[in-house]
Amino acid sequence: GVVLSYEDNYTDDRDRTRSITVISALLMLIPCLISVKFMLRARQIYQLLQQTDEPSASFKPAIRKQILKDFNAYFRPGSLTAIMGPSGSGKTTTLNLVTGVARRGEFSGTRLINGTAYSSQGYCNFMESQGYVQQTDCLYERLTVRENLCYSALLRLTTLANSMADSILRADEVMREVGLSVVAHTKVGGAATTGRGISGGQRRRLSVGIEMLRLPSVLTLDEPTSGLDSLASLQIVTLLNTLAEHGNRTVITSIHQPRSEIFQLFHNILLMEEGGRMAYLGPADTVVAFLSSVPDQPLKREDYDNPGDFIIDVVGLDPESSELRALSAPAMSALGSSKSLNGSSKSILVCKANSMQRISQTCSFSNINPGSPDDLQEAPVSSREGAEMRMEGISPRGSVRSQSFHDHFLTSPEFTALHRHVQEDISMKSSRAPSCITGIGLFGRRKTELRWTQQCEILFARRVCQHTVLAFLLSLPVVIFVGGMISFTFSYGDCSYDDDCEDNFFQPYVSMAVLLCLSGYSFAIQYLTLVPEYYGERQVLHMERRAACISFAPYVFSAALTETVRAVVVAMVLIGLANSFLELNTNETHFGFCCVVWCLGLNAWQAFVSMVCAMCAVENTVHTLMFISLGASYLFGGLLVVNSKIPPLFLSFYWTMPPALTSRALVINDLECCYLTSTCYDFAAVQRSSGDEEVNCPEIFEVPIEDGNLGRYWLEMIELDKENQYLDLVILFFVTVSSRILTVMFYLLREWHDKRLKEIPCVQQTPCTIPEGRELDEIPSGQSNQQFVGET
Repeated sequence: GVVLSYEDNYTDDRDRTRSITVISALLMLIPCLISVKFMLRARQIYQLLQQTDEPSASFKPAIRKQILKDFNAYFRPGSLTAIMGPSGSGKTTTLNLVTGVARRGEFSGTRLINGTAYSSQGYCNFMESQGYVQQTDCLYERLTVRENLCYSALLRLTTLANSMADSILRADEVMREVGLSVVAHTKVGGAATTGRGISGGQRRRLSVGIEMLRLPSVLTLDEPTSGLDSLASLQIVTLLNTLAEHGNRTVITSIHQPRSEIFQLFHNILLMEEGGRMAYLGPADTVVAFLSSVPDQPLKREDYDNPGDFIIDVVGLDPESSELRALSAPAMSALGSSKSLNGSSKSILVCKANSMQRISQTCSFSNINPGSPDDLQEAPVSSREGAEMRMEGISPRGSVRSQSFHDHFLTSPEFTALHRHVQEDISMKSSRAPSCITGIGLFGRRKTELRWTQQCEILFARRVCQHTVLAFLLSLPVVIFVGGMISFTFSYGDCSYDDDCEDNFFQPYVSMAVLLCLSGYSFAIQYLTLVPEYYGERQVLHMERRAACISFAPYVFSAALTETVRAVVVAMVLIGLANSFLELNTNETHFGFCCVVWCLGLNAWQAFVSMVCAMCAVENTVHTLMFISLGASYLFGGLLVVNSKIPPLFLSFYWTMPPALTSRALVINDLECCYLTSTCYDFAAVQRSSGDEEVNCPEIFEVPIEDGNLGRYWLEMIELDKENQYLDLVILFFVTVSSRILTVMFYLLREWHDKRLKEIPCVQQTPCTIPEGRELDEIPSGQSNQQFVGET
């Protein structure tokens, strides 16, 4: 026979490994070559897309776009006004200025309420108490319809004079008004829930109902029919018509292209044309006749069944475009009969800005004396009388290019009626000025009416109701399964109470590993759960802040209370599992310290997560930061890399991050005392089993000590024997408190930073106010379009 030596076997294994490596590399090379080919092809496609006559986007200078100019608006109580126009005509910008929620850009002009002009801050403070329904519904998807209404009513209506019971009765009344009693106990549903919820039309009616809780004088809506079917859209507009007529409210809504049944429900139409100029403002019955009377307007009303289609198609055309003049009459007739504007003609080009960068410089036009009020606190009136709002101004230096629809409107009876309404309103301003709801708080915001403790109680109850106890209990089996699996995996080294166990010397390693894994899992599930919750509530939080319902401090404090309960439950479950399988340090003092430091560590981590969520606007950014923070905390926490070897740049993770402080304190507390005692004999046995013939016994094992010298020996090896776990506990408490305070500050700073709307003082050559003793009728009609820009 042939006897193979050890070297021959090793050579065969090395050859086999080399062959497998070469084959694997060749297999991996195939997709790599294919990827390179596709990358080259993608580069060719990208270069083809970049072939254009326009300059590269990276070299384009910043453009300040003027969105609104020569703008006039007037909205009366008891009427439903629809803002219509093509995309990019400034409908949303107009609505944002009317509601006081515009955050970016510059504007100059005057917004009047019942004939009285106010400062921008005073106007916004009043509008915070009015109703504003955004295009995206801001609702709690895990709550029922009635719960959403009731909690909103508690925050908006509960005062010293109005009890919580009265607020809930008002919520039930509004629920009947908007026709949602049938689905009162149905969850709203959505992306955050797996079950079915209410329909899109019902969600929109719920949003309207929430804004109707305060009985507002003004209700504005941004595209309320967007994304709804025809029946749901008709129901929404019918509801708005009823609210306007029966409640004497000023209801304003933007809408793109309503069907004929919906169009008949509008009382007035505010028509915007491309370029941000108002083309018409008047009764809905006469808008079609007005557009048909515009000179050189090629489309015919008879070709349309729906007046909304006719309006959008007419206003979407540019009468001064050379391409439009080149169109033949048959082509225009075909265009009208098709009821749409398709094709590539530049005459129908629509440019929509991503954000408002520039609003036309305008000045006030009213008989307001210099001593007129600058704040809403000086003119009380009942909100039930309805509020008329106005924006006024003049165009910048009269240099704006004229548009046919706008010029035609200036000579129309509707424009004359607009001036008459302005004169009547200004003459009655002293007796009908609206009152301010409350005082001014931090950063100029209106103070909330609820006490701090009441806000905390209501927000805590809503958060507990949203994240129900049943849902939390259903998530516990996952925590138990993962924690039990980790604990059972490390139970192979449990020699704490077995004197004959040969692996007793390695028990500290097992204890440290299981504490490291379990604590890491507890921190991971916290940020994976909290980050979606915070961003799921972000839109509702902004909506309630705009309505001056809540403050940031009670919101953060109530969130901290609910999260503390979750931290305690998770920590207790994992501690119980670890002691069930491994029987860690069960001394009363050390077991109690383990519970306290684990709970406080999770609470500090929750506070840190909330702070990062307040800092960042994008959820994915938070997930990335949390992943990096958690990994770096364990890597540089003193357990995997000893303190003396940590680069100075990463020492901040060692001293400030909750995962590092918690895991380090848990390991020190477990190994410092009371169990895991060994002798020189045990140490020598371990050394000889490793092949060492000469054994030098450490001094700590020479004298038998029954208080855990083996654990302290391990702490000495990882340079934690001089560490004070009580200092880590104090730092955790400081991180918890400071992170919550910083969370509130970051929310306030982000809110303040988002307010970039600047009001430019009027420095035009034309006077900005009517001279004393001069009435509105004395202003020449030819100057009206230059001075009067808007009224709400």
